[in-house]
Amino acid sequence: MWNNEGLAPVKLNTVVIRGENDHEIPALLRFAADRGMEIRFIELMPMGPLAGRWAERFVSEQQMRQHLEDEVYAWKALPMGSGSARRYRVCLANGQMGTVGFITAMSCPFCSGCNRIRIGADGTYYPCLMDRPAGTLMPAIRPAFRPGELDQILRTGLHTKRQEHHAAGVGVMTLIGG
Repeated sequence: MWNNEGLAPVKLNTVVIRGENDHEIPALLRFAADRGMEIRFIELMPMGPLAGRWAERFVSEQQMRQHLEDEVYAWKALPMGSGSARRYRVCLANGQMGTVGFITAMSCPFCSGCNRIRIGADGTYYPCLMDRPAGTLMPAIRPAFRPGELDQILRTGLHTKRQEHHAAGVGVMTLIGG
């Protein structure tokens, strides 16, 4: 078992891209299971430099599961909780147990239950990865931290959170922090 230095649970996030790493799905699951980590397979979102080629690179949850047909013997659904992944406890063909999750923003959007925001290193915040930034947190944290102002900025920005994300994102994940 891998020594996680007291950090638990460790979740390995993997964006699956057709022709790049989709053939590695079974090996990634075994890697995570060998180390007691949860592997989460994430559907590619149409944003950034791959947006124009999204349709040819996209791998749905159903297709990811097909890659695991020979590797996974049994699936047991786990409670959804407050996260964005549909999670399963799985029994691998070799008898080993593992945990796998699927984050399916495109084939099965979860926007109505999404409770996340993304904050960039520059203080820009995004109520949705597929939308433009709602603003910046910097006025509330520089030169001095003002909790009441931060609450108000976040409340105002979160009020603009859409019920469903756009069909294509305007941002670039490496700039947003993904």
